[in-house]
Amino acid sequence: MAKRVLVILLILAVITRFGGLFWGQGFFFHPDENNMGQAVVSLRKTGDPHFYAYGEFPLLVVNFFCRLLPGRPAFPSAIYGLRLLSALAGVLLVLVGFFWSRWRHWQPVWLFPLLLIFSPGLIQAAHFGTTETLLALELFLTVYFLGLFAEGNGAAGWRLSFVLGLAVATKISSLSFALLAVTVVFYLAWKQRKKGIALISPLITLITVIGFSPIYWQNSRKVWQVINYEGKVARGIIPVFYTQQFAGTWPIIFHLQKVFPWILGLPLYLLFFPAIFYLVRENFHRWRDQLLYLPVLGWVANLFLFVKWIRFALPLVVFMVMVVAWFWQRYYHRRMIFVLGLVFLILPGLIFNSLYFRPDDRWRASQWLNRLPPGTTLLEEAGNVYSLPLTNRDNLRILVVDFYHLDTSPEEQQKLAHYLTQADKIVLASRRVFANYLPRADQFPKTAAFYRQLFSGRLGFGEEKVITPWPKWLNIFLGSDLASEETWTVFDHPTIRIWMRIKKG
Repeated sequence: MAKRVLVILLILAVITRFGGLFWGQGFFFHPDENNMGQAVVSLRKTGDPHFYAYGEFPLLVVNFFCRLLPGRPAFPSAIYGLRLLSALAGVLLVLVGFFWSRWRHWQPVWLFPLLLIFSPGLIQAAHFGTTETLLALELFLTVYFLGLFAEGNGAAGWRLSFVLGLAVATKISSLSFALLAVTVVFYLAWKQRKKGIALISPLITLITVIGFSPIYWQNSRKVWQVINYEGKVARGIIPVFYTQQFAGTWPIIFHLQKVFPWILGLPLYLLFFPAIFYLVRENFHRWRDQLLYLPVLGWVANLFLFVKWIRFALPLVVFMVMVVAWFWQRYYHRRMIFVLGLVFLILPGLIFNSLYFRPDDRWRASQWLNRLPPGTTLLEEAGNVYSLPLTNRDNLRILVVDFYHLDTSPEEQQKLAHYLTQADKIVLASRRVFANYLPRADQFPKTAAFYRQLFSGRLGFGEEKVITPWPKWLNIFLGSDLASEETWTVFDHPTIRIWMRIKKG
């Protein structure tokens, strides 16, 4: 019976992780994915990725498999290779969730992995060729192996050491939980009088890091320079245009408002609060036995950075889902309540997963714009990662303004004033600029004034077309794109707004 359940779970995991993996219609809209894809191409051509913001491990894996695909375009094959790696990590995450449930004797054993399968954040991350799914898997494996090791399974200690090495080789930010995990292993090994593991475990981790980051160690000075720069951006020391949404925000509060409701799905997010309260109340007297969760607390430290992108919170989704699964299994014998609740818990993931089985919204918007008469003048925003894939771009007149620097650049102000007299339509390819600048009119008065006048109609343009990933009523389960952290929507399902001139200004 357990084997059949596992097979069904793995089939669902494969469908939700590998299904629609080639989203984007051949265009690549994710900037981090593009950076890693270029790094794989560079690694393949020169032996050096020339990109050190992330770890070398995923680049080495994808580069190895790209060498098995001669004759294919290097960059697309690198992107798809990265996505395949993320999807595979997503399936393994579900598999580990099943083993965890069986180890913990949870009933039904399929509940926790099923909730993982239909977690919107994990579905999305598995479709991105980035490091988030790998990090979520590595953090979960760390906690799982720590639990086994605490029960006296010596082999789990060696496996854990290897996983920690892979985690650090995946991304340097994993040190936030790897150092704590090594400390716990050392403590448990010494307590169990397994001094060999206590002494050798850190060495295995270090050797694994070096073994899967050979080029990074050879270029340690460049790596440190990049890490130092990225660390200053993450802490808000160096202001950049793509972190403006975090100005004046508070950690945890921001995540509770703009991150977790979307990556968990609203029903599961709301259920998490009574679940965690009940869990703490039931287990408070046994908190000393929960050393295996210390690495999770180590990762929580990332939530206190100035930047609060979804990717920093994603590995925590596994454990928040775990809390809800532990709580909801208590209703298993009250079948009607259990089934109805389960439907609501997985519904956001079901809806969100459909995103990858239909054409990208930017492609749909481009198909509509491609039918415009030749000579039509479009005003676009700069900074949206990738211009809309217009096939008749040569027949249209495209004007681009950098709204990120509108208030500080007289040149951009002059361009905007001139372009507004010529534009037939204004295209907002995402909410990246206006959603961040409209609420901060005191700091960016000119930018805020432009969008305020555009939305009110005073600019002489009226809203003509809005292309959204799903009907607005589904926002009950998925939330509005304007209320989330921007990276939740802008990479794979932005809302495109097109405005037409209704009068000469």
